[in-house]
Amino acid sequence: ARRLPAFAGYFGGIGPQAFLDDTTTKNVIVAGGRLSGIVDTDFVCFGDPLYTLGLTRMALLAAGLPTAYTDRWAEALGLGDAGRAAVALYTALFAADFLSELGQRFNRDETPAFDPARAAHLGRPLREQLSLLDALEGDLP
Repeated sequence: ARRLPAFAGYFGGIGPQAFLDDTTTKNVIVAGGRLSGIVDTDFVCFGDPLYTLGLTRMALLAAGLPTAYTDRWAEALGLGDAGRAAVALYTALFAADFLSELGQRFNRDETPAFDPARAAHLGRPLREQLSLLDALEGDLP
């Protein structure tokens, strides 16, 4: 919450740009090391396409996987300081979101036990992204 005001200008400049919000790793087809297709395109989101990049980055980190997919995606977009800061913010927000699901029942019959090891695992990317934002504070959008 402390970092959000620094993004007022950035968020104010985002128009209603249409983008596919579910191009996470579960909904893309990669062949020969190249993106060759996208599935599950039944919804379109409007706003900042970097939102999905942050979600996908956090999903990879949560699974303990390399972030090469999102790193290449960010490179292809040619993100400047503002874009990189936005991805760090979105990744941190999704880390908090993933943490909030621990020990929650949702649509299960029983509430799962809270897993402290999983909480520590998910807390690492949150702390890393917040540290990155602190380092970029003077360069935030």
